[in-house]
Amino acid sequence: PIPALWPQFEGLKRVPVMVIRGANSDLLSRETVKEMRRRHPRLTSIEVPGEGHAPLLRDAPTIKAICTFFAETDNVVHS
Repeated sequence: PIPALWPQFEGLKRVPVMVIRGANSDLLSRETVKEMRRRHPRLTSIEVPGEGHAPLLRDAPTIKAICTFFAETDNVVHS
């Protein structure tokens, strides 16, 4: 059984986090991502269509989302 990792995840509340879920993932459920969003006020999440776990991160929309996340959070982390 996988141990409960929510306490460790909640330790990330001070920093922006991005989760990228493959729509066909059998390891990271939509329900878990929903709970992650509930627990982390600055969580950004995207779902990559047609990918499993872990998404390959090679399609233009996913790359753009990652770049946008970094651009929007770079100043937040370094301020």
